Amino acid sequence: MKNINSDITQQDIIDNFQNLYANFLQKIDNLIQDNLDNITSNTINHLYYLQFNLLKNFKGNSSGFTGLSEFLIVRFIIHYITKKYNQNFKLLPITKDIKYWQSQNFKINVQQTIKLPKPVKVGNKKQNKIQPDIIIKKENKIISYIEIKIYLKDFKILEDLIKKYEVLLENNKNNYKLLFILFNGNDNIMEKLDKYKLQNTWFNYIVLNKSNKKFIDAVNKIV
Repeated sequence: MKNINSDITQQDIIDNFQNLYANFLQKIDNLIQDNLDNITSNTINHLYYLQFNLLKNFKGNSSGFTGLSEFLIVRFIIHYITKKYNQNFKLLPITKDIKYWQSQNFKINVQQTIKLPKPVKVGNKKQNKIQPDIIIKKENKIISYIEIKIYLKDFKILEDLIKKYEVLLENNKNNYKLLFILFNGNDNIMEKLDKYKLQNTWFNYIVLNKSNKKFIDAVNKIV
C-alpha cells in the first residue's frame, strides 16, 4: 500500500505543526477576548487545569508543560486594556527571545528583571533583583505589577516575595499596585493574605479557585 504521506517533506511537517499550534493558541485567545466581561476567576482556574487533565490522556502525566497560566493572564490583560482604553498593541522585540507589547499609551513587559534599591535577605542569602511576571506601564510609568503562582507549598515563598516588593515600592507605594494571582489556594492562605491586604493598600490578591466573581473585577483595581 502506498504511503499517502510519502510526498510530504520535513519542512511540510514543521509548517503543519506550526500552523496547528498557532491556530490552537489563537482559538484560546479568541475565547478569552469573546468572554472578557463575564469569565469568572474560577473558570480561568478550570481552563488551566483542564489542559493538564487532557495531557494525561496522551502522555500519562502532565509534567513538562508550562506557560499556560501566564498566557491566560497576559492575553486577558491585553484585551482588557485594548477595550477599556481603545488601544492597539504591537509586539516588539527586546532581544531575539524576549518581546514586549506596546500601544499608544501602555507597555506590558513579561518577566523583566528589575534591580532592587537595596538587597533583601531571603533565607541565608541576600538578593538584589526581582522578576515580576507582568509589569504594566502607562505613559512610560509603572502602574502595576502582577505575580502569578499556581499554588504555594509554603507561605514563606510569598512572604519573601513581598519583602522584595516592599523594598521596591517603599518610596512609591501610592503610585503602584501589586496584584497577586494564586490559581489554587485554601482558606488558611486566604486568611493570611487578607491580613496583609488590610495593612497595605497597594497590595491586592485573588485566589482563582475560591472566587466565582468576574475576573475583570480584579483587573479593574490595578489598571
